[in-house]
Amino acid sequence: MATKLYLTSTAYTYMNYNLLTGTLALVEQSRKVTISGDRAIETMELVSARATTDIAIIQAENKLNELGEMARQYIKDNTVMYPVWLQENATSETLRQSLVYDIQVIQKEVAHTSKLLGRVGVSVWTLYIERAVWWEPVSELTQSTTGGAVASCGGADTIEVGTGVNSGVIDGRIAAAIIAPSNTQAREFWMGLRKPREATDVLSINTSSVWNLRYGTAGTDTALANEGTNPYSGTTNNIMQCTFATVATMATRVTINWAQVFASVTTNNFLPGKYLVLLRAKAGSSTECRVRMSSGYGTSLRVHNEVDISNTAYKLIPIGEVNLPSVGYRAATAAYGMEPYALSYNNIVVAAERLSGTGYLYLDVLVQMPSDALLYAKVTDFSSGDRVVAYTFPDGEQRVIRATSALVMQDFTEYALTNWRMPYMGPTEQVMQVLAVFAYQTATVQTAVDTLDYQVSHLPRYKGFSRYA
Repeated sequence: MATKLYLTSTAYTYMNYNLLTGTLALVEQSRKVTISGDRAIETMELVSARATTDIAIIQAENKLNELGEMARQYIKDNTVMYPVWLQENATSETLRQSLVYDIQVIQKEVAHTSKLLGRVGVSVWTLYIERAVWWEPVSELTQSTTGGAVASCGGADTIEVGTGVNSGVIDGRIAAAIIAPSNTQAREFWMGLRKPREATDVLSINTSSVWNLRYGTAGTDTALANEGTNPYSGTTNNIMQCTFATVATMATRVTINWAQVFASVTTNNFLPGKYLVLLRAKAGSSTECRVRMSSGYGTSLRVHNEVDISNTAYKLIPIGEVNLPSVGYRAATAAYGMEPYALSYNNIVVAAERLSGTGYLYLDVLVQMPSDALLYAKVTDFSSGDRVVAYTFPDGEQRVIRATSALVMQDFTEYALTNWRMPYMGPTEQVMQVLAVFAYQTATVQTAVDTLDYQVSHLPRYKGFSRYA
């Protein structure tokens, strides 16, 4: 039996109703729940104590009806109303809540109660609550960094999402994600989330986000070269340079796979997933090139869209989304002992052609940005102290804004949140961490030494009560 069962609007502390001790209180074992899609309908009987005054019963009915109207108005227009929650916990349980969409309270048609309310007997009512199918805690889990802790080009971190049964059993809600860049000229931002697949992979997971093309296999008119101006890393043989000396039309320039990049990492179980691939590259002066990514095995490659490059300073350029492994069906590849091969030798091929000019194409790294849950934002103006803030509200509405140092909020000129949520972690006995990968750049250049800090506040979600210790 629950020790607390409230209907409440947390913004209005006086707008709450205790379904266990209120004038109209829950009849034990009368509570029933039916589920349809992402909604749950709770039906329960409420009864007043014998000889309860009419005015007390009317006040209780009015309070329930008011909460129902507030819930309906919030769903209709959340700019003028706060959400209504059904809150519940039992002994030793953390308080949880579910978003309410509608409340209906109906007096039962019983002769001795329907007319006289509680004057000559008890008053019996049926309460209908339409709520979300999920529950979430009242308090957010928050993690943040300081001091420029994360690199701006594929910098990665693991986000703690709770332990054991407190980590959620379905995707969680990211109430707020904040990115604070060190470069005040930042204009374009990416943040991707993906969970590790195995508990033992957390120690090596941060190595998976940046694939340095210098470890790949050079293709036509392409060779290692020295880059001293804003490379991702190193100074000698640290990039791939394509001269187009013999073939200027579309041809393979570099091929790379996981085994070439991370030969020292002993496990690749963390690798499977979807990734937006960001190519860090530049073209020579007055030169325009076109690049095209393919992914797969041997000659069985999936070809992606072509993207033009004319920037003369290094920038991050989205060149397509890949599945690793490309064949998919991870369970099948694992069952036939193919998984290590399918993961380690899944090639990513970068082809290129020169459209105009006489300059070279300089290929630095690939940033594997997880696209299981992906944030993208672009702005025309940014200042010192500004932040990128992505909100997800209880009703599922999402917004990305620029929060200025003067506490002014402005919409981004362009943003996209793709499946934006805290990814479900899988079995609760696993290590509860989610991989986060970040990147940003200015309007003209991606500077490798730039850094950022972040803050993520999220709420794990549950379908039932028994997993919530």
